[in-house]
Amino acid sequence: MARTSFLAARRLGVIGSILVVLASCAPSRRVQQESQLAHYNVSVGRAVQKEWEARCRSHRDSIQPGSLSARFEVAPDGKVRSLDFPESSGSAPLQKRLVSQSISSAAIPPFPDLLKKQLNDEPLEIIYRFTY
Repeated sequence: MARTSFLAARRLGVIGSILVVLASCAPSRRVQQESQLAHYNVSVGRAVQKEWEARCRSHRDSIQPGSLSARFEVAPDGKVRSLDFPESSGSAPLQKRLVSQSISSAAIPPFPDLLKKQLNDEPLEIIYRFTY
């Protein structure tokens, strides 16, 4: 089955992980900020994956094995900007189109207030790797 994975988020140096806070006391401000980014990344990933899996199912007979990285920016309002494909291996034009459509049509939420403030209303760059 197709899947996505989080690779990077600009400015904050988060690479491929979701922060889990295992403490009984109130988390620090930094932990709250990292947690906001992690939760937002999960929301974006789920929205993109939902669209991508639906498109893959409808084109399952035409998809070839391969992988593809998609880099895009999400504006504070949740709109996608500047999508490109920095890396691919064995993927056909159909796969690029499916990924592009999936990202463009995903119901990406706006930034939470804390993340918006942390990024100074700048867009967030995200890179996902899609494996077929």
